[in-house]
Amino acid sequence: MSTHYHFRCVIPVALRPLFGKTEFWIFLKTGNKSEAGLSAMALNAQTSALFRTARLMTDPDQKKPITKNHLLALYEDITETNERAAAG
Repeated sequence: MSTHYHFRCVIPVALRPLFGKTEFWIFLKTGNKSEAGLSAMALNAQTSALFRTARLMTDPDQKKPITKNHLLALYEDITETNERAAAG
C-alpha cells in the first residue's frame, strides 16, 4: 500500500468569497514523508503570503488594487510551481 501526501489549507472565512472555496487541497505527488513535509512548508508560506495579499487587495510590489481573477492566478502559480518541483 502506497501513501500519497497532500497539502490542505483552510481559507480564512473573510477571504472565502474572493476565492469561491473554503480550502485549498494540493496533492504533493510524493510518497516520501520528508519530501512532502518540505513541500508543505513551502506551500504554507506561499498561501500565507497569498492571504496577506488578498487581505490588502493590493499587489505589494506594484501598490495597485488586484482583482479576484488575479488572486486566483496567484493560487494557480503556487500549484503549478509545486507540480514542477515534484516532477523534477
